[in-house]
Amino acid sequence: MKQLEEITKRLEDEDIPLEEAIELFEKGITIAAAIKESLDQAKLKVKQVLEKADGTFELSDFDLSQ
Repeated sequence: MKQLEEITKRLEDEDIPLEEAIELFEKGITIAAAIKESLDQAKLKVKQVLEKADGTFELSDFDLSQ
């Protein structure tokens, strides 16, 4: 994530040569895709424990919309 922030700052520099900007942009896209994949995988692993009315517990997928 830090590397992506550094790339963003560098791309905001008006004096950056076009070729370097393109390379940084492509690298940033690659890093962002890897971060998204990691987050998607983590999301699959997140569970929540719910207590049922009878006092027992069950695991269910965590609903991010709550």
